Amino acid sequence: MSLGSALKSARTAAGLSVEELAARTRIRGALIKELENDNFVNCGGDTYARGHIRTIARILEIDGAQLLSEFTESFAPEERPMMDLLVENSAARPPREKKPISWKALSGIAASIVVIVASVQFVVVINKSNEVVKPVALQSTTKNEAPVVATKTTGVNLILTGVSGVSWVGIFDSSNNQIYSGRISSGKSQVFTDDQSLYVVIGNAGVINVNLNGSDLGVTGAIGEVVRMQFTPTGSTQG
Repeated sequence: MSLGSALKSARTAAGLSVEELAARTRIRGALIKELENDNFVNCGGDTYARGHIRTIARILEIDGAQLLSEFTESFAPEERPMMDLLVENSAARPPREKKPISWKALSGIAASIVVIVASVQFVVVINKSNEVVKPVALQSTTKNEAPVVATKTTGVNLILTGVSGVSWVGIFDSSNNQIYSGRISSGKSQVFTDDQSLYVVIGNAGVINVNLNGSDLGVTGAIGEVVRMQFTPTGSTQG
């Protein structure tokens, strides 16, 4: 009997439907069906697959250690980075290859800096002996000019906090460059910022709390669910 068949037989013997087991384990019903069919691709990695098996075994009161041993023997994971596996299963976008900056581009940047510096005007105060006293920045002649106060939210400030477990997280900036790939455990937080947007992949969405620009969005999915989200200064979209 395969590992998946053993899980299904134990659930049936316990008199539980897939939906009932999902409610008690907080694992999606669709994912439980895949596990019972020996499909562990969408678990988010070896660690999460083992966690699901351990949770189901505890609820069904069966030998979790034996099931985990069989998982190791029958479904030994490839020794590859988590990011590669998620990309392979369309759970994340492949990081874009960084192109070297050409000398022509560097020259253009340098020329722009020179123009900006040259455009700053100064008034030089000179005394009667033609001695330079000090440069004074040119002041506006407009009186009673009120200071400009920014009222629109700019940029993206994202805080991810582990609340009840461990999850792998991948972060891409607005240029599609990967800026973070790692795990966030319970009680730990990571802060990410970008001027335009952040693309986020959370391997175990039910254990990561999301805060966007000071607004608490809570967790964005269920235990074991892989969630992909785009965050901008005005909000977030999933998918």
